[in-house]
Amino acid sequence: MTIADPIVQRFSNHLLELYDDPYKEPDEILLNEFEDKIRYDDIVKEDTSMLGQLAPLILQIINSNDTTAITKNYAIKFLDILLPHYSFNQIITIFSPDLLLKAFQGNDNLKRVIAKILQRTDSSKIVNAPLFLCLFKTFANPETSLSTVNEVQKAIVSVTLESDQIRQMYLNNIDIVHLLNGMKHDKIVQSRVIDLVCQVLIVVPLLPTSIYLVSEEELARSNDLLFYRFCVGTWQTLLNQVHYDDSLLFLKEKMKPQIDFCCRKFVGEKTLIDDKEIFFDYDDFGTVYFLITVSFVFPDYFRDYNSKYNIIKYASETYRQYSKSLTFLSGVNTVFMRDSEELFENLKLSNATVKLFCRLLNDRTILNERLTVDKFPPTIFDKLVFDDIFEIFGTLCDDNLLIKKLITDWSNIVKRVISFNIVNNVILVSDSLKVYLEKILKSGVSLGELEEPVREKLKKIKGVFTITVEEPLTENM
Repeated sequence: MTIADPIVQRFSNHLLELYDDPYKEPDEILLNEFEDKIRYDDIVKEDTSMLGQLAPLILQIINSNDTTAITKNYAIKFLDILLPHYSFNQIITIFSPDLLLKAFQGNDNLKRVIAKILQRTDSSKIVNAPLFLCLFKTFANPETSLSTVNEVQKAIVSVTLESDQIRQMYLNNIDIVHLLNGMKHDKIVQSRVIDLVCQVLIVVPLLPTSIYLVSEEELARSNDLLFYRFCVGTWQTLLNQVHYDDSLLFLKEKMKPQIDFCCRKFVGEKTLIDDKEIFFDYDDFGTVYFLITVSFVFPDYFRDYNSKYNIIKYASETYRQYSKSLTFLSGVNTVFMRDSEELFENLKLSNATVKLFCRLLNDRTILNERLTVDKFPPTIFDKLVFDDIFEIFGTLCDDNLLIKKLITDWSNIVKRVISFNIVNNVILVSDSLKVYLEKILKSGVSLGELEEPVREKLKKIKGVFTITVEEPLTENM
């Protein structure tokens, strides 16, 4: 599509009509036709003549005091369709940084379009201009719509990750520093700045932790459940970032108060939010997932806090009472469950604990020293439904050591699986069963009397691969 294309000429004429006649109704059908035609047209990217002809008309409509809001938004929508087809360097030949700055002071629809442009910008084009500051002011404004905030935040993050000069502005530009601190103390926008910092911290690690690490005292003062959930989720995000980037290891020491708070919250020890009515009936899984993450990212800290608050013991003694405790045990680093007498004394195999049991199977120390046949005899599987049996069976087929455990101690699982018959017109996951049985036969583990039944079952299911599950699996008893 070029400037000579009939639809471009029609659109150009229509824009002139809209500018000349404020009461003329925008042609949505024409706009849709233009969008459909330009979508797959690569020539547009090579020829900026269309942008050069149409952009001034668009800006005239947007800046006019006479055109209606409907017409302005129509023009902005056209820009949103057209501009993604050009590079920033092409756009900047038509829209200078000063013009972008002026446009960014328009309505929210236009701000979103400009923010999308800046997400693809050469950061050197705006580092010495007030445009970045304008972005930040818009981001910090409580009145800015959420959809605009999202696009502006993407633009801020994009240029921050690209430019060291931009990164220095977070620390040295008085206006930016003032905005950051101001957002920290504004309840409406505080979550915005925390979320932003989490995205740029990897390149601006010297930002004050007071901006993005919310204290227990602040949570109590806020008395806001949504903000509380957001903060705990943010702490987990930061832990994950530390896990993947050693440059953020300084957070390990900085996050001690947050870890201590979550430990106390989980085990029911005193916190500053205990007397806040809004939290009374809140089933706090955020702290659960946070502590699970701590157990993997900062295992030394988790060991210390486990000794201090008996976290594993608490969860082991309450998992049948509180779902949060079972969720915790099903996800926490199994290293910390190896020495838990309470866990293995209290563990009862049921549908609810199958996931936990499968995780324990995959820990070699627990498998060999804790899941012994005298403490976990074959009869523990008798009351499980077939879905649960099959999940455990699949886990026990993961490697040769587990297969040996399966055959030696819990051969009744194999017998139940290979004798399974469907009675409700649901096809068993035949390909999975085929893989499991083949693993057993190739493991080198002596199967004894099980070898022939296993081979017969494998022979029977070979060639059956279509899977459709519409109901839970059941079996003939």
